[in-house]
Amino acid sequence: QAVQEPNHVSPHVLAAACLRTVRVMQVSIHINIEDREECLEKDLSPHTTVHALKCLVANEYHVPPMCQEMKVDGVTVMEDDQRLCDHCAVAASHQSLEVFTEMTFERLRYALAHGDPGIRAGAVKMLSQVARFDAGFAFSAVCASLEDGDVAVRCAAAETIPRMASRGDQPAMAALVARVPDAYEEVREVVIEALFLVGKGDKFASQAVREYVLHYNPGVRRAAAKVLGMLGAKSDTAAPLALCAMLADPDAEARREAAKAIPKGG
Repeated sequence: QAVQEPNHVSPHVLAAACLRTVRVMQVSIHINIEDREECLEKDLSPHTTVHALKCLVANEYHVPPMCQEMKVDGVTVMEDDQRLCDHCAVAASHQSLEVFTEMTFERLRYALAHGDPGIRAGAVKMLSQVARFDAGFAFSAVCASLEDGDVAVRCAAAETIPRMASRGDQPAMAALVARVPDAYEEVREVVIEALFLVGKGDKFASQAVREYVLHYNPGVRRAAAKVLGMLGAKSDTAAPLALCAMLADPDAEARREAAKAIPKGG
């Protein structure tokens, strides 16, 4: 008696058939954004990678690809390097695909703690996008990155804060002020720019920075003078006096920065 062949067809065979017969797939991407469900409809090549699909969602809803987890049947996780046609086996039709997307910060947390500083810096830059969904997590993570042992990561954190904090945000200003005395000039310069964006005209920021005009490191004193001039907090009446006192600083560059920062008529 002849043995009947099983009806099961392997996923690889289905994927190959999909590539031969389908040039465009109708893809429905479901995602929950801020307590509402959105659906993005796209006609895509079956060769499209899952990562490219995540980038489309990122462009539309500002959710970083790293913070997306896609499932094609509610169970099977789609990996970034896979193609849409790789999931023909679980799709009802080779011409359409329904994808469910969830937001998750697990991969971002992993990247923020990665041993490669380049990966950490890249993850830090994503935090400004994440802040709209979880401000507490994003701010806590960026503040922790301000203390990172790598210069590039600290710079990335300082650059990111103005993108996620409004002007006058005191926790943001306090985090930046704490980095004014950073040992590296590169970091100090980025912090100065960030403080200008977040704390311009703010008395709190000016008072806090004023503590550094007597710092032992001349580079920090220069940074403090520059910040005081850029902040221009008129309500901090002691700032011009501190800058005038710096005209006697033993460091010539600190004296120059103080002279430039003193308000006209000060």
